Amino acid sequence: MGFLTRLLAGLTAAAALGAGLTGTANAVDTTGVMADTTGTTKSVVKLSDDGGNETSEDTADNPDDDSTDADSTTDAGAQSDAGQQAEIQSSTSQDKATAKSSLPDHIVNGSFDYPACPDGKNSCDVDPTTGWGGFYVDYGRKFMPIPDWDRSKFGWDSSQEGLRPDQQPNSHQKLQHCVQIGNKPNNNGQKMNRFAEIIAETPDEYIYQDIATTPGVMYRWSLKHASENASHVDSMQVMIGSPGRETAQDATRTTSNGRGDRTGVTSKTIATKGGQAEWETYTGVYIATSTVTRFTFKSAQGRDSTRGNFIDDVMFTKAYKLTYDRNSADASGQVPSNQRGKENTTQPAKSKASGTVKTVADDTSNLPDHLINSDFEYLPDGGWKTISARYDMASAYTSVDPNNGQYIRNTRHADSDTGTAWVDWDGFDSSKFAWRTDQKGGQDQGGLKDRANAVELQQDSVDGNTYTEIVASETDRTIYQDLATIPGTLYKIRLKHASLCKDNVDKMQVVINGTPIEMTRVTANGKAGDKVGEKSTTIATKVTNVDRWHHADQWETYEGYYVIPEGQTTTRFGFKAVNYLDPTKGNLLDDVTFARAYKLTYDKNASDATGRVPSNQTVSSDTDGTVKDLVQRTTTHEDGSVTVKTIDTSTDVVSGCQVYYPAGQKITLATMAKDDDCWDSSMLTRPGHTQLGWNQDRNATQAQAQVTMVEGGMTVYAVWVGNPVLTYDTNKPSTWSGQMPSTPASISVAYNTAATDGSGWRAGDTTKIRGYKFLGWYSTPQDGSGLYDWTRPLTGNVTVYAHWQRLQANVIYDKNASDATGSHANTTGWQYSDVTIPGDTSKSFTRDGYVFKGWSLKAGKADVVYKDGSQIPLQDKDITLYAQWQGIHENFTETGGISLPLLIAGGIGLLVMGVGSTVMLTRRMNGHGMPDGE
Repeated sequence: MGFLTRLLAGLTAAAALGAGLTGTANAVDTTGVMADTTGTTKSVVKLSDDGGNETSEDTADNPDDDSTDADSTTDAGAQSDAGQQAEIQSSTSQDKATAKSSLPDHIVNGSFDYPACPDGKNSCDVDPTTGWGGFYVDYGRKFMPIPDWDRSKFGWDSSQEGLRPDQQPNSHQKLQHCVQIGNKPNNNGQKMNRFAEIIAETPDEYIYQDIATTPGVMYRWSLKHASENASHVDSMQVMIGSPGRETAQDATRTTSNGRGDRTGVTSKTIATKGGQAEWETYTGVYIATSTVTRFTFKSAQGRDSTRGNFIDDVMFTKAYKLTYDRNSADASGQVPSNQRGKENTTQPAKSKASGTVKTVADDTSNLPDHLINSDFEYLPDGGWKTISARYDMASAYTSVDPNNGQYIRNTRHADSDTGTAWVDWDGFDSSKFAWRTDQKGGQDQGGLKDRANAVELQQDSVDGNTYTEIVASETDRTIYQDLATIPGTLYKIRLKHASLCKDNVDKMQVVINGTPIEMTRVTANGKAGDKVGEKSTTIATKVTNVDRWHHADQWETYEGYYVIPEGQTTTRFGFKAVNYLDPTKGNLLDDVTFARAYKLTYDKNASDATGRVPSNQTVSSDTDGTVKDLVQRTTTHEDGSVTVKTIDTSTDVVSGCQVYYPAGQKITLATMAKDDDCWDSSMLTRPGHTQLGWNQDRNATQAQAQVTMVEGGMTVYAVWVGNPVLTYDTNKPSTWSGQMPSTPASISVAYNTAATDGSGWRAGDTTKIRGYKFLGWYSTPQDGSGLYDWTRPLTGNVTVYAHWQRLQANVIYDKNASDATGSHANTTGWQYSDVTIPGDTSKSFTRDGYVFKGWSLKAGKADVVYKDGSQIPLQDKDITLYAQWQGIHENFTETGGISLPLLIAGGIGLLVMGVGSTVMLTRRMNGHGMPDGE
């Protein structure tokens, strides 16, 4: 089939699919047997491409037959009891955009509840193309219109081929496209449960839905599966891909019915022990590569050719990337990793040297950002008929010189010519061809020298498919394209590979910027024992064909991942031959496709923030600047998230990761805590600010602990808040008129963090203000408030106040003689102030034979300093005053007078005056040695 013919046929079939009407496949793609699939398999019906990079070259149509099955109509062949016949109408041709726009973006009727089977019927058939249903009636079948039929509510289609011409309508056969719905009680035997049987009347068939998908988005699917009864373990496969390119998916059993199956087992074949209603649940993930994806559920082996494989509750959720954003233009550092289970980690590269890996020119101005001509179908007008002068030849080949747009016109088989020639390709557009090689040129190709950078194209002798040979005329060469790439972008690489013939296992590598990429075989041709799921940096495909021009059933599909390193805006995607049949033959490549996804990014969200944000993707490099020993691996988790890790196999260091989360999945964002992970809040700073966490809103003032993933992915931004300030107030006492000590400097503390007292002041200090004791820092200036709680986290500015206690001192009165009697209460006053000695202190003490003279600051006999009523200045400690006594036989000296002896006799004081004279004092002395009245 020519390219234009295939394109038109593909458009017609896509339109039929999108309109939800009939429309059969226009080609058959034999996928072969999966390694872990039991029973026989059948060719997968291929519908049109969805407009992505994948194409339909590997069809089995006649290359010159422009007709397609999608343009045909099919008689259903089934009649009602009245002999009515349902005619299945084919859809008209529509463009691919219209087909996609009419598709749902979700699984429809995953519970198989629409339409309801009639009461009392344990199964029914639904023909989605006509809206007729068939119901069991005494082992016969009766088809009739389904009341208020709504095709959009049913959703399902099947690969059922329908009645053969020799079959009767009431035979045990379905109409074309029919889906069988079971209708039986659930486990409690009460409520009826509806489910699908795949497909009970025809072995190795499948049911499916086509969904509008977003390339790069991860879809997490789940379903319930049961065998028809316990006598046989039914098995099936979930096959997903763009229509016609479905591949078997890994399925993990997440629930067990207790019949011996273990949960956690992963396989491409779903098999359930037990009977009907003993359901087990299976889940898996798929990253979409195109805008239309077929979700297919295929019988691998049933109880017999017409029975088995019940499924129910088919559903899927979409997963998107979560991005952390620093939320500031000048913040620097790392944001949290989005690696599942380590959301507050960073995974920095173990870089051995600085520098950016560059193996191609770093000029992206003229480069495409996607793969061009991935199916190698861009040919001169007239295609292979132009390339070959002999129109009826079964196969052809050519080399294309991308430098000047010439190609080899192969006329060696024409009757009138025996040579080959390089000829101009009229209208050649290098942007549509895109491929180049590192071929040096000058090799002999059948009498004609090959050219530098030439790319060889070949045509399959049976189905007309075009592919490339890497590189047929020289050894160890690479075919490649240079693309403009965005650092952090994830590429999912998918390609088909075949060896030239059974004489040799050809081998190749996907080499991106000089690094071999680990690839996984996702389909096997079933010819020579290759197994799906095998991983290696070297692709090797065993084949059984003898014809070196026929490979339609020999292809195997491989997938791998590559994340663009930081700073790498140009990337060379190359495909290198490493082993081949002989130095010029082998390694066939076709249908190279990419699916792009983008990294989760944390944003610092502040122009003045500095430090690191958690890394999402970095790549380790060797001292010569080349990436070394890196592989990328994917891990699917129970919650539906998928991690793609980059691992340096030489050190086993995880250099980076990318996580996809299902829409609706709750995600715990990176915490700010310092723990066993390698990122915490200390690594990202902003002057005068504290990071509270992360939020979907760039202008948020509060952090989110969790976010719920939305369709299309998201970015989370750093949430900043100004640091609170703790201010000191010395709180001058009203009774103090002197100068206060210097106020301690204010303290800026991280938000929601307790401040540490930086004043240096200690409670009980009596040196700050004379006569006062510092009691500590309090919450308010008023007395009675509590001490400030230094364990209190600050979320706003706060002031602490000094509290003071005015100190007192005592005047203590000492009788200053063991034979004196009496006492007097201390006189108390404020330190560093004057206090008055009470007027009765002299009357509080007595001493026989002595007269009280006053108070002294010294013990023993000393000068009188203070008397009753005197002012005495207090200091910072108590003062003791000592009583001063004068005996009555001592000389009594009056001011300015003469020393006279004072005698006390019988209470009468006698003053001796003059020589030989005695003067009688008639004043009576009181009891404490003083005259009455004193």
